[in-house]
Amino acid sequence: MAEPAKACTRKLKPRLSNKERFHCVTADINISQYPALKDWLPSHHEYHICDYKAIRQTQDHLDFATTIRMSLSTIEEIQQFVKDLPITWRIDRTRPPKGQRVLFKVDYRCHHNTKPRKSTEGSGRRTKNTNCPAKMAVTLQRPQASSGRQCRSTDPHMPTLPTIVHITNEHNHNIHVGDALRYKDVGEEAKQKLKKLFEAGHSPSTALDVLKYDLQLEHGDKYPNASADRSICPDLQFCYRLYHQVSKQDFTTCEGAGMAEALERQIDMYNNQCGDQCTKLTTVSVSPPSTIPPNPDPIDTSQPEEDDSTQTCVMEQEVTKAAEGAEAANPVDKLKLSLAGLCELVEKDSSLWPAAHDLIKGIEKVQHSPAKLASAMHAFGCYSCMTLMTKRAKPLRRRTQTSSVARQKAKLGRHRLAAGRAGKTSGPDHENGQPEDRQ
Repeated sequence: MAEPAKACTRKLKPRLSNKERFHCVTADINISQYPALKDWLPSHHEYHICDYKAIRQTQDHLDFATTIRMSLSTIEEIQQFVKDLPITWRIDRTRPPKGQRVLFKVDYRCHHNTKPRKSTEGSGRRTKNTNCPAKMAVTLQRPQASSGRQCRSTDPHMPTLPTIVHITNEHNHNIHVGDALRYKDVGEEAKQKLKKLFEAGHSPSTALDVLKYDLQLEHGDKYPNASADRSICPDLQFCYRLYHQVSKQDFTTCEGAGMAEALERQIDMYNNQCGDQCTKLTTVSVSPPSTIPPNPDPIDTSQPEEDDSTQTCVMEQEVTKAAEGAEAANPVDKLKLSLAGLCELVEKDSSLWPAAHDLIKGIEKVQHSPAKLASAMHAFGCYSCMTLMTKRAKPLRRRTQTSSVARQKAKLGRHRLAAGRAGKTSGPDHENGQPEDRQ
C-alpha cells in the first residue's frame, strides 16, 4: 500500500526568482538612456524602461518594441496617456480584472487596422485600413491590498510603478504624411475653438474658414502640412456634426421649461457680449378662451369658472440709454485712431506696402460716391476675415460646376438619341403590337 502512495505524490515546481520573472530588478527612472524613446513618449510622465529593442529605421519613423513601467494609478490617467501618444490607438480587446491584483487591462491596436468585414482590395477606393500589426497592452496592478494593507508583491517595481505598458510600434505605413494625418482624431483644442465660434454666431462652414485662417497666420509657409492634419484642422462633415451636437445641448426641448432655460442662457450670453442688458425675458399670463357655450337664459347672470392661466415667454427688446448713446456716438474719433494705428503698422512692415497701394487706389475710386463708399466699408467690415484660399477657390468651383453641367447635358442628349431610335417591329402576337381585325 505504501508504493502507490509514493506514486501519487507530485514534486512542487521551484519558485522562479525575480530576475527570471521580470525584465529588470530595479525601479529607477532611466528614460534619459533612450533618447529616441524619450522623444516619442509624452514628456509630462516619468518612465522606467525595462526592455527596449529597435526593429528598423525608416525615412518616416522608427519601429521598436519596449516594456515600460509607469507611476499611473487610476484608469482616467491611463486613458489620458493613451490619447497623448503620437499614434492613434483603438481598443482591440478588454480583459476582466483578475480579482484583487489587476484593476485594468486593455489591448490596443493601431487605428489603421480597422478589421473590415469585407476586403476592399482591387476595388480602387481609398481606404484607411492597412492591417497594421502595431499593438499595445496596458495593465494596471493594485498598488495596495483590498483591505488597505501594504503591497506584499515580490515585483521590484511595486508599489511605486504599478502600470505596465508593452508597446510593439511596428507599422506597415507612413505616419507623418498627409495621407495618414487626414485620418487622425480631432483634438480637444480644435473642438473648443469651433464651439466658441458657434457661440459667436458662425455657421459650420464659416467657422472652419476662420479656423483655417488662424492656422494660416500661425504656420505661414507650413500651412499646407498643417491643414492636412485632422487633429488641428477638421473636415467640414465633422464641423456640421459638432454644430448639431452643440445645438441639441443648448435646446434639448422645443417647449416647456427646458426651452425657456435655454433661451435665458442665450440671452445672458448676448448681454455679456454687449456689456450691457440689451435684452431680457419676461413672462406674461395669458388666459385661454373659454369653450363653454353661452347661457341662453338671460336671468342667469353667473359667470363660468375661469381655467388655470398658462404662461408664455415673451421677448422684450429693451435698449438702454448707454446702448443708445453708443449707437449715436460719432465714429470719427475711433476711425482716426484706427487709421493712425494702420499707418504705423504699414510704416513698420514693408511687406504691407503693395496691399496699401491697392487700398489707396480703391479709396480714390469710390471717395466721391457716398453710396459706393458705404458699401465698400460695410463689405470690409463683414468679410475682412475671409481667407484668400476661399476667394481663390470660387473660380475653380465655377469651372467644376460648368463641366458637371456640360456632362449632364451630353448624357441627356445621348438619352434623347436613344429614345428616338426605331425599335424592332413586333409581330401580331406581341403585347404592344396592333391586334388583327377579327371577323
